[in-house]
Amino acid sequence: MKKFRRFAAAATAVALSLSMMSFTSAPSQSEDFDEFLDALPSLMMSSTNLGVNSSFNDPESYGFDETALLELPYVSSEELSQHGEEEYDALLDALHAFDYDELTESQQITYDTLEDYLELNKALVPYAYQDNNYLGGYLSTQANLPIYLMQFSFNREEDVDSYFNLLKTAKETFKKYAENEQERQEKGVGLTPAIMEDTIEQCNNFVNNSTDYLVESFDERIDEVDFLTTTEKVEAKKKNKELVENDLVDAYKTLARELSIIDVQTPDGGLANQPDGKDYYEKLVQQKVGTDDSIEDIQLMLTKGMVQSYVAMFRTAMDNEGAGLTLDDNGNPIYTDLTSAEDLIAYLYEASKADFPEVEMPNYVVQQVPESMSENYSPASYRTPKADADPSDPQVIMLNGAFDQSNYTTIAHESFPGHMYQYTFYQTMDFPAIRSLIEFAGSAEGWANYTEGYALDYVQEEYSTTADLMYYNQQYTTCVIGLLDIGIHYEGWTREEAWEFLKERMGEDITLEVSNAQYDLHLESPGNYLAYYAGSLYFEQMRNEAQEALGDDFDSVEFHRTLLEAGNTSFPVYEEQVQKYIAETQAANQAA
Repeated sequence: MKKFRRFAAAATAVALSLSMMSFTSAPSQSEDFDEFLDALPSLMMSSTNLGVNSSFNDPESYGFDETALLELPYVSSEELSQHGEEEYDALLDALHAFDYDELTESQQITYDTLEDYLELNKALVPYAYQDNNYLGGYLSTQANLPIYLMQFSFNREEDVDSYFNLLKTAKETFKKYAENEQERQEKGVGLTPAIMEDTIEQCNNFVNNSTDYLVESFDERIDEVDFLTTTEKVEAKKKNKELVENDLVDAYKTLARELSIIDVQTPDGGLANQPDGKDYYEKLVQQKVGTDDSIEDIQLMLTKGMVQSYVAMFRTAMDNEGAGLTLDDNGNPIYTDLTSAEDLIAYLYEASKADFPEVEMPNYVVQQVPESMSENYSPASYRTPKADADPSDPQVIMLNGAFDQSNYTTIAHESFPGHMYQYTFYQTMDFPAIRSLIEFAGSAEGWANYTEGYALDYVQEEYSTTADLMYYNQQYTTCVIGLLDIGIHYEGWTREEAWEFLKERMGEDITLEVSNAQYDLHLESPGNYLAYYAGSLYFEQMRNEAQEALGDDFDSVEFHRTLLEAGNTSFPVYEEQVQKYIAETQAANQAA
């Protein structure tokens, strides 16, 4: 669920707030800049945004009104179109008022990160009527709300009030989502027939399955709070049960009913078939990945990656001729003898020290996705820590289904050296809070995909051939999937054209049913897979560039430290930091 969709405040309010701030009273530009950064969270996120709860333990200390009741996200397309660019311009003007050369190196990285974030998001404002979508696949609001409710934090009485407000107002907000979707359909930019059907099915799945997990998780968290009396806790539990079983269920019933009567007018195809769709898709991909490269540039990178992976896979198979793959009874690759997610995480934590800067093992828990949500949930997920999280606060990995030995790369993606490692390192950096709110998906998901390759280097010897072959196969497949996304949304491929592409690249045994399933996944979230796959390739390109430049002087630990110390940022910023790392390493070696 997005932490914030553009800005919730009116443009005039943002501009006025910035103009009233004095960034000239502190002794230096550096201190002024820190004050500016500290002010940004409450300017870029409304106090009623439900992201306040997921992002902060103590929102009041960041300028939020903690008495404001949180709401489900909704901003009309008209409001986004009218005020969006003004809001971004106000923030960019305030940013550009600082003397870049007077800032510290770390502040300059944050300056560049913020500038890229604002510019890339501003570029989407003209497409607000297309981008303003709250419904759809597993990344959408209605699909993620139950998980969000399960993870809602109760740190004060106001949090309980906000939680209940979300339940009470869900029906009203869902009606707005349906009205917004009706408007999008009339413009030909709404959900396609297949995605509309899936969305209605998600709603019906929630209605027809047990909601006990929402009641039980609430009860457990309420029992732990110290700001309610025993009687108040009993009353809160009763109220939650009633709201979940009645109001929330009714909200999903209503959304399913409202969506079912909409006349779907959007073509059953990608964004290329919609008004301004190609231009919108390019801006959307650039924003998600965190790059200024064109679609053609990304397409070329994926094509090269596909060819290189295929050649490497062929050579590995020839070098290991006769070596059988280790597969389970379902034909899935086995990478480990370990039998639990926790044991595997502990193993990866130790093994990854060979290539990544060491951090302390964080406190974490592995939770199961409720069975009633499993059908519409990804294989696993990682919950990003709050901006003001204490290192002792447990980090959360959600696993969809019981652990098995083919989960190796999934666990690595979510834990070490993937998401959990990345954010554990960030906690040691003391970044300003705004850095946790202006994330680039390409940086987060690209990193997790990129580090899966290192994780496969850590498998036991008897699984090494399987790991090598599956790694190159995975790289090849991800490039194909990335090219499929571009084909659908930029080239305008039909289902039949997509099927032909997949048969050509993946084998003639690919059925139309399998191809259509992939097609529908891309329709749900245009550009989403490129954040994973293009992001991963950008990291690989930078590593290869550094290895080629430094030869034997390349140090994977120090290279990754360079990336991690930049935080979650855009790829132009990463590239600049890598060039500095190369130059400084070369200079140090010449001086030695």
